[in-house]
Formats: sequence, C-alpha cells, structure tokens
Amino acid sequence: MQPKLSKYLEDHASEMIAVLSKLVAIPSVKGEPEEGMPYGKENARVLDTMLTMAENYGFTVTNHENYVGTIDFDAAKETTLGVLCHLDVVPEGTGWTNPPYTLTLKGGKLYGRGSADDKGPAVAVLFAMRALRECGYKLTRNVRMIVGCDEECGSSDIAYYRKKEKLPPYVFTPDASYPVINLEKGHIFADVAADKTYVGGEKTILSAKGGIATNAVPEKAYATLRGFSKTEIMEAAKMLPAGVTVNVVEKGDISELTVNGVAAHASNPYGG
Repeated sequence: MQPKLSKYLEDHASEMIAVLSKLVAIPSVKGEPEEGMPYGKENARVLDTMLTMAENYGFTVTNHENYVGTIDFDAAKETTLGVLCHLDVVPEGTGWTNPPYTLTLKGGKLYGRGSADDKGPAVAVLFAMRALRECGYKLTRNVRMIVGCDEECGSSDIAYYRKKEKLPPYVFTPDASYPVINLEKGHIFADVAADKTYVGGEKTILSAKGGIATNAVPEKAYATLRGFSKTEIMEAAKMLPAGVTVNVVEKGDISELTVNGVAAHASNPYGG
C-alpha cells in the first residue's frame, strides 16, 4: 500500500500546489464580524473554498456557521481520529521579497502567507485523505479533518465547535513544522502603563508602538521622544542586538525613532 500511496501523491503534486495557491491567494486575516461571518468575509471565503474542494473530492463536509468546517472520511462510521488545521493567517506585515498572497516556488520551497502555517499542512492532510480513499484503503473508523478560522487570535473557533460537538478521542495538529512540534507554549498577555505624573518632564517618552499581531515579533517599532539628543539615542542603540538598526528624525526637541529588526513567530522569538 505504501508505494501505491506515494505514487498517488507524486502524481498529484502539481494539483496539491494549485490547491494551496488558491488558498494562499485569499487574505484570511481575521476581520470585523458580519452577519453569518464571525471572522469577516475573507475567513468565510477561505473556509467555503476548502469545504467545496473537499466535497468535490467525495468527502462529507459540514460548515459550522463559518467558525469551523469538518471534512469526514466516512461519516457513517464512528469518529476516532481528528486532524486539526486552521485556515486563518496573521497579517502579512512588510518586507516581503515575494508577494505574500501569491504562492511562489523558489529554490525548492513554496513561499506565501500561510504556506507553512497552516494552509500547506491543511492541503497535505486533505490529499492524504484523498490518497487513502482513491487508492481503495478501507478504514474501520472515521477520520475527521477539522479546519478552523481563528487559531491565530485565540482559537474561539474551536471553543465554539466544542460547544456543539465532542472532539474525537485522538487529535493531532499538523501546524508549521510538520509532523511534530514538541510542545505548545503558553501566552502571556501584559499591559504596560505609566502614571501621568511621569509624563511631561524635561525628558519623556511621548509614544511607543510596534507590531500588528500578538503572536508575532514585529520587524519594526516606533517611538516619539522629547528632550533626548540624537547622540544620546544612538549611544543607547549600541546595546541593541546585531542587525537591528535605528533611524532618528529630529523635529526641534522631538525625536521620532524607527527601529528595524527581523520578524519572527512568537513560538520562536529568538529568531527575531
């Protein structure tokens, strides 16, 4: 059976890439909720695209109010295994050398927002199910692929699904570094605040901002300072890691800083 499955996947490699290209082209960043679309139009569109393709391949699909979709290998049998994927992505940010929503093959790798996290793995799972089905492999229990649309912003999609359905007794998640990531880290959400009495002195930070998502190290950060000379700022900048640069624009006693670094996923912040 293994050689047969391997040949099937090799024969369908170009189709897998075409399907991934179609999904990557949809900018499924969580948007403002609309009626029947809790995560916005694009997330509803990417889920519909995925479920329509799966249905055309002969699987039983269910759209759970655009929170989550399910794809069943054999819906008549008891579901024992769940495979959890997601179709939402973090915002594309800046600094791309390839268009973020156009799948690009370069140096043997596929580039595009979601190609690794998690649209690529989702396509791999879908075609693995197709390979089993179309090569005549009979499963004694049902495998259910679960595709969510809010993994990047807290997984409210799965919370909604679990109110309606029980998760199968066995579930695994092919996400990013397929097939295994050793552990899922915790999140710490924190607020930093300053008492107003500390604002307005001779030297002060007027504003600071950076990032577009809570689960990503931003590649740029900005600050507006008052009362600091450019010499002071550049002296402090010497403490920054190698590869991080600071640009200062002086406007009277106001200094506007732009700090350029390297973006990274929050699961490996040391890479940014």
